[in-house]
Amino acid sequence: MLDRITRFVESDVQVDATTRRGGGVFTSDEVGRDAHVLVTSGIEYENFLNAGGPMLWAHQELEPPVAQATRIRLTDKQGRVSFRFVPRETYALAGTVADLVRDGYLRGLSASWRPLE
Repeated sequence: MLDRITRFVESDVQVDATTRRGGGVFTSDEVGRDAHVLVTSGIEYENFLNAGGPMLWAHQELEPPVAQATRIRLTDKQGRVSFRFVPRETYALAGTVADLVRDGYLRGLSASWRPLE
């Protein structure tokens, strides 16, 4: 089995301060800093969404998610995700991350995957 690969994409990620909902590009057809291309036609995301769509801070799998993916849309050139942040009252870090996105300090998303082939 191949190791997991992580890829960061500078994105148009945004969040609405009132609804705490946001979205952005999580992959594109361009070669990333990791020297890989994540081909959107090969992305299998149903299990991810069925598991609640947990969006992690810095890929920390042992920490609670900061947001929940609610929709994934794929085209030939990119993958976009819609999400909602966990309420600040439930998880303070999620509130901080939402603020950083809202204020423009965080402008990207990253995807982690295990190649199947």
